[in-house]
Amino acid sequence: KATVYDYYQQLNLNIAISDTTEIDVIVDNIYEKLPLTKTNSRIAKEYLKVLILNLANNYSISPKLYTGTHLRASRYNPKSRYNKNEVARKVTDVIHALHKAEFVELHKGYNDKINPINSYITKIKATTKLIKITEHSNHKLETDLIGNRPDTEPIVLRNKVGSKNVDVEYEDNEEILNYRQLMIDYNNLINSTHIDVYGRGNKGVLFGKQKQPIIISQKNKFVRRIFNSPDLSLGGRMYGGWWQQLNSEWRSRITFNGMPTTEIDFSGMGISLLYDHFNKPMFDGDAYDLSPVGYKNDNYTMEELRPLLKQCLMIMTNSNSYKQCLTAIKKDVRQSEGKFPSDVHIPTLIDAFAERHEPIKEFFYSSVGSQQHRLDSEIATNVITYYLYGMYARRGKARQHIPKLVLSIHDSFIIEGNWHKSLQDTMERAYIHHMKTNPLK
Repeated sequence: KATVYDYYQQLNLNIAISDTTEIDVIVDNIYEKLPLTKTNSRIAKEYLKVLILNLANNYSISPKLYTGTHLRASRYNPKSRYNKNEVARKVTDVIHALHKAEFVELHKGYNDKINPINSYITKIKATTKLIKITEHSNHKLETDLIGNRPDTEPIVLRNKVGSKNVDVEYEDNEEILNYRQLMIDYNNLINSTHIDVYGRGNKGVLFGKQKQPIIISQKNKFVRRIFNSPDLSLGGRMYGGWWQQLNSEWRSRITFNGMPTTEIDFSGMGISLLYDHFNKPMFDGDAYDLSPVGYKNDNYTMEELRPLLKQCLMIMTNSNSYKQCLTAIKKDVRQSEGKFPSDVHIPTLIDAFAERHEPIKEFFYSSVGSQQHRLDSEIATNVITYYLYGMYARRGKARQHIPKLVLSIHDSFIIEGNWHKSLQDTMERAYIHHMKTNPLK
């Protein structure tokens, strides 16, 4: 069952603030009140700064937002490329000290070694005692200045260790250097664009049965490309940015610098990739319409079930067994806070989905999802690259490079409204380039 502690963001080890004057005063103030005796003060203060920036930043997003953090010292590698602030094992001492001094509330995590899907991380949240210090008029922490370090790693490689995906270290090569430069340029364009949602109110976006809002912020926009294998052969999708958490109705209200946008969905691209990749005869009609196999739900239309079916497809192709798939889908539905309907019989739904796509049924529950994601990530990267580097406009006799922002939600893209036809053509070209076939055939 979902709880208030599920509303959290992972501790950001790459957090920074552009003006350090106030945070240094705050760190000194709080450090004096902590029960730390056997810790190097300079190092402890650096770790304390990282923790306070995380806690204050999350509090500014929502007073209900927790920070997820590990208490096992081995989880902190100061030499990791994913840890630019070089936070090491002693940070756990600082966390415990903050808790003892009542600067944070702490809810310990749980590691279920038998069924890891039930595990959860420790959560901490700033108390009023800490916030009073960060908001004191003499040294008020300007949370709008908090963000990621410029050298934050945007290319993440992961590997399966047991049942968990673990970030792994790697050596740069030409391919990774090219991917990183693209992501740096892409994030710079995102940061220079005011991305908003009209009609959202001041408390964020709520839809369905959500208990906590999705916060629309100019701070939560960093995008990373995550590969699920050290050799870059699996995964590769882009993750990050609050827009990926919205449903289609709210995404239709996204604006770029005040201008309306349009979203184009590669209808059924995820499943089309499997058909084309494995040379299977393509399905007819809408991939997510199960009426051809006799499925009917008395409470929901097929269009209303579409988001759930997309999630089912992702899990069906990433699971290695039917049982694992069912467990994962049910957990996602429980924790979706209304994004997915909770009164749908999942076994019946996924059985009908498998029957609808009988030609590729053999690939369900066989962990082929990362191969599919590798394909659609290259298509998405192709689209983003075109608008990032291929846009020019006439300025007198000269041609000026003017990058155009496109947001990716894996198999759909958002762009300024009057670029609808251009984006559609670019998406089709990208698919044909990688798959050697037309997705709209």
